[in-house]
Amino acid sequence: MKALGAGSGMVGFLLAAEQLLLAFVGGTLGYAIGYILARIVGTKIFGVPPLPSFLVLSVVLGLAILVTLLGSALPFAAPALRTRSILRGE
Repeated sequence: MKALGAGSGMVGFLLAAEQLLLAFVGGTLGYAIGYILARIVGTKIFGVPPLPSFLVLSVVLGLAILVTLLGSALPFAAPALRTRSILRGE
């Protein structure tokens, strides 16, 4: 994208937006699957299914966003690198 004229800010913004979207989708799916499994286990063992909790959902989404941003720290730093010389092998 930088080779086509995009600035470092635009590349960083697009990377962050993509990563945050993936974190939101992954966290939501993880919460839903976890709730379904907890409902099955709670009903079979205790006879009472658990209630959904928006506090747990917010914690799960927050952790998913934190892990995603920490995991993508290197691509965020990539625009600061001298990509042209790296790609040429200099």
